[in-house]
Amino acid sequence: MHIQIRPSLKRGFQSTVLIAGMFVLCLRPAAADGLKTINNPDGGTVVYGPLEGHPSLPAAMGEILRNVHGHFGDRPQIGRFFRANGSDSVATFFTLNAKTEDGRPLAGMVIVSAPAGGEVAAAVLYDNASRFAKTANEMMTKLNAAWKVEAPASKSPAASSQSTRKHEDAAPPAKALPLQTVQFPDGTGTIGLPTGWKITNAGAGAVHASGSDGAGVDLGVLFQNIYDPRNPKTAGMVRYMNMAHQPVFLFPYGGSLFEAYVSLAQQNHKRLGTPVPTFRLLDSKPTQPTPYESAAVLALAEMDEHNGKGLLLVNWRLGALRAQPGGQWAMAISGAHVPKQSASEDWPTVAAIVQSYRQNGAALMAQSNAIVDQIHRTAALNQERMDQFHATNDARNAAIDQTRDDQSRANKSFENYQLDRSVIRETSTNAHGTFDYRSADWLVKNDPNHFEYVQTRDFLKGIDY
Repeated sequence: MHIQIRPSLKRGFQSTVLIAGMFVLCLRPAAADGLKTINNPDGGTVVYGPLEGHPSLPAAMGEILRNVHGHFGDRPQIGRFFRANGSDSVATFFTLNAKTEDGRPLAGMVIVSAPAGGEVAAAVLYDNASRFAKTANEMMTKLNAAWKVEAPASKSPAASSQSTRKHEDAAPPAKALPLQTVQFPDGTGTIGLPTGWKITNAGAGAVHASGSDGAGVDLGVLFQNIYDPRNPKTAGMVRYMNMAHQPVFLFPYGGSLFEAYVSLAQQNHKRLGTPVPTFRLLDSKPTQPTPYESAAVLALAEMDEHNGKGLLLVNWRLGALRAQPGGQWAMAISGAHVPKQSASEDWPTVAAIVQSYRQNGAALMAQSNAIVDQIHRTAALNQERMDQFHATNDARNAAIDQTRDDQSRANKSFENYQLDRSVIRETSTNAHGTFDYRSADWLVKNDPNHFEYVQTRDFLKGIDY
């Protein structure tokens, strides 16, 4: 089974990007009446206002980031600084764990403006990491409205409008790159990819694709051959898989899906001898599982592949397929990742790629039927071979048994000769008996119609020998 990425994740990708091109709209010189706070009803907080005594953008940005660090007790992990061409504003995204608020993960954005001849102004927008992509646009709208209301009276509405249009033209929202549809090699699906992207692996409805800057998608992927080490049957199955040279992964069934993914990914890289990635979970929440799954989660995390290319932001949907009696289970994975420093530029394209992903149901069904037919043919051939093996083995065992019986009869006949005994039978009842030679001879000669000698080949097992 193959799972597509959830629409809620796709909307999160797009929302994160839209604010990147809008930040210059809010940066107007503010009245020097201190910083103000906007509590967004749908979540998130905006702090904004003038900063005195900071003649440059770098100094102002450094001061704001130090204030964020001091307020939340954790150093903000920032992305790449960006600005609109010709503007007087600089911004960056950040993430942190608010130690002053029980360590909850936060995501946000810092904006600083230093207009020529005007006051330095700044704004900080932040919310729970899992919600920031959805609430950022709304917070930005409220911040824009507040700046416009509080702009100095010397700047006329017409001038403000003209300035706004100028900035809007200078920094349009990031847009997705044009996509070209690419078919999977086995015909089980298609995906739209921009120039510079390529499919690295695809088949059975699943696809891995990546761009030159480290962004990528993994859709409809099924991570198989996971065994629960707590299941008593696991040890035998693992030995069998190792004998068949099949990869085996160990993790308890029913635990944290994010921890399971991290462990499985690290086990796989160790097996392949490649750098082992590390992860930092930013947010995780359960989502509706499919009928084939026992549980599913949406997870947002940072990943370092230790390849010198820096941190990646990763958005996953992870689902645990129901376990088998032998302790085997599988994980359905769909998600996307982008370099953290260029997240605002890459997310729109990645979201468009995810939305373009399609599976070919007819091709998948044909492939599944072919696999099932092959399984049946293999099973029939194996049964035929097994029947032939059993028949040959039975014949061999029968021949061995017959040889043993013949030898036992011959041994008994020789023993009777040595002890001067003979085996005779009563012809009407076929009752056998062993007598000394004289007695046997007297019975056969005096009553030949009822008694006769028994040949060695006719000895009865358990009676005569």
